[in-house]
Amino acid sequence: MQHRSFASLVVGAIVVVASACSSVNGENGFVQTPGASVDGDGGLCAPDCLGKCGGPDGCGGTCTSICSGANTCLPPLYRVCGTCAPSCTGKCGGPDGCGGNCDLTCTAGNGCLPPAFTTCGACTPSCAGKCGGPDSCGGICAPTCASGQACPAPSYTQCMNTGPVGPHGGTVNLLHFGITGDTRPPNSGPLTASNPYPTMVMNSIVDQMKAHGVQFGLDLGDHMYSNSRTDLPLATQEMNLYLGSVSRLGSTWFLVQGNHECYGGACYAGSTNGDHVAFMHALAPISSTPYYTFDVTTSLGIATFVIIADMSYDTTEATWLKQTLTAADAKAKYTIVVRHHPEGDSSVSTNKAEMVVVRQHKFSLLLTGHNHLYNHMTVDNGRDIILGTGGAPLIAGGAFHGYALIDQQTNGQLKVTVYDINSATPVDTWSVGPNP
Repeated sequence: MQHRSFASLVVGAIVVVASACSSVNGENGFVQTPGASVDGDGGLCAPDCLGKCGGPDGCGGTCTSICSGANTCLPPLYRVCGTCAPSCTGKCGGPDGCGGNCDLTCTAGNGCLPPAFTTCGACTPSCAGKCGGPDSCGGICAPTCASGQACPAPSYTQCMNTGPVGPHGGTVNLLHFGITGDTRPPNSGPLTASNPYPTMVMNSIVDQMKAHGVQFGLDLGDHMYSNSRTDLPLATQEMNLYLGSVSRLGSTWFLVQGNHECYGGACYAGSTNGDHVAFMHALAPISSTPYYTFDVTTSLGIATFVIIADMSYDTTEATWLKQTLTAADAKAKYTIVVRHHPEGDSSVSTNKAEMVVVRQHKFSLLLTGHNHLYNHMTVDNGRDIILGTGGAPLIAGGAFHGYALIDQQTNGQLKVTVYDINSATPVDTWSVGPNP
């Protein structure tokens, strides 16, 4: 088994970092582009093939094997190719331990009984109402979804139409996406046992978003706390840990610049600030500038997302912002403005100037982070939210680590549901209409 240093692999709209064990038995290169995110009226499924060489895709199917020769995709992570002898001796069906299924050898009317799958017995396959997935008798339910559809876990009961949202937007039936913000260590400086990166929190957030079948994820800034103009390795290490978590979603994840992505002052074009360089490297598949926009076309109209870079705001970005919002006024049913700092925050000198421009235009939601808590603001008729609950130390009693889902309803409303990851249940929900 060979070991390699970290290597960046661009997949979708994120940079995924592959590290040790990226070569087994001389076989290199295991990243597979994930399946399209899936949207539909009742739920979503994104096949989980990101960084995998085969194995289950989480949507009732299997990831395409990219292993060659005698090599197979090794469980349990299915991230490396190697020699794997299927474990089917003495088994009558069920998983073979190499990402496949053992041949079902039971006679008609009998099934291969879990969990050992070594004994045939009376077993009625549980496939009624299912579109694929395990049949509870050691076999697989026949897939019934049409081309361009997927059968999502864990229930495998509903075929979902595919409709990808990529790094530059896309087309869906109704919006269904997740947001969180402020995922950074407690303190600046090297990561240690007492100053860990909040990987477990972020993994839980992403996994729960994925279970909800979001079309894409969107953060609200602050992915690192290296706070150094020159320590690019530390900034890259923390940014890569963040990207490792969001890669679990298997679909596009949009990044927003926070103050910790630009320590010590503004970061304009050409900046060599270590934090800024690491952030822009991660953002490269989406945008060459820290501010950008993308459209998602829905069945009810266009949703324009406007991502503002607080720490790079200059006359160039100001001109871009005015032009982008003016265009959105004319074409978009929903304008969703995203920035790191809440209105009124005095830590960024351009805050007021940015908000003057924003308030000259229409918007449905203003999404911000920076403060490590959840707050549904009453300004703008309840269209503003602060959500800095992505893993950074919480700053208020009763605060929690979590995320929010934003769902476009058939009546045109945008429903916001805020979740605490510890209970995995909603702690608040509210709705706003399209652009006023």
